[in-house]
Amino acid sequence: MPPVKELLCSPPALFLLPALIHLASGLYFSTFFTAPWWYPAPLLFTAGAIFGLSAVLKFHKSRISPLPWQNNRTRLFTDGIYGISRNPMYVSLLLLLTGCGLLSSAYLIPLTLPLFAGCIHMIIIKEERNNLQNFGDEYLEYCRRTRRWL
Repeated sequence: MPPVKELLCSPPALFLLPALIHLASGLYFSTFFTAPWWYPAPLLFTAGAIFGLSAVLKFHKSRISPLPWQNNRTRLFTDGIYGISRNPMYVSLLLLLTGCGLLSSAYLIPLTLPLFAGCIHMIIIKEERNNLQNFGDEYLEYCRRTRRWL
């Protein structure tokens, strides 16, 4: 995985900025639970939580840090949630941010989601280069079988 100096910001911290913007905007403009935008939010929060927790538990069971700046060259996960997406933690953050946006300030989603997804995508590209160096053909085969996002 990339060392901390290669990352501009940790992905969870990167998630917090647009999430806080959505929440502050919702509070300021009183747009929380404005129908019909908020209806899919609970589903997105649930899906995001399942993706994120499943991925973190996979790391926890293997006694490996899920933090992207830690050196995790010991194992490549390809089953469970990692059989659905190569980046379930990032999918989780995107689902949670979408739910947060729909719940509080849906009009900001066209701005925040593409920016967040673009930043996360750049981090993913760096991580994939490192995984290719660390795991070689095993990682290439995994990439052929499993999508980057969903």
